[in-house]
Amino acid sequence: RAHEAEEEASRRVAAALAEIEAAKESELESLRMLEEAKAEMDEKKKDLEVALEKSEIAEEGKLGMEQELRKWRAEHRELRRKADKSSFPTVGVSETDRSPPKQLISPSSLSSNAETDRSGEMGMNKKMKKKKKKSFLPRMLMFLGRKSKSKA
Repeated sequence: RAHEAEEEASRRVAAALAEIEAAKESELESLRMLEEAKAEMDEKKKDLEVALEKSEIAEEGKLGMEQELRKWRAEHRELRRKADKSSFPTVGVSETDRSPPKQLISPSSLSSNAETDRSGEMGMNKKMKKKKKKSFLPRMLMFLGRKSKSKA
């Protein structure tokens, strides 16, 4: 009987050791998967940071172009008023001076920038800001599309 009990105990110990070994392998696999997920997450964070930087640069460029357009409109509005008052053709103002820079013209930008001009930069309400944000991407795509076509 003692011999049978000893054999039974050996089998239980062997089974427990096998379970421990399986648990260790499972833990190692889980750790490996965790490391892969962490590496992938770090890569996505870096991609997000790059995208945010590009977005900020694009936003700065957009604001600069809008400011230039506002300046151009203000200057040319004064020129038109002077021309209307004098009812003489403007001297020294060529056709290129009368039209906005080509890269700024698009149907959606003209309508949204006209609204911006009337309301002023600081006095815009939230609806106009949202509308303006929605129309930026199509305008930028049109701008980039025109550039590439003219080079070809």
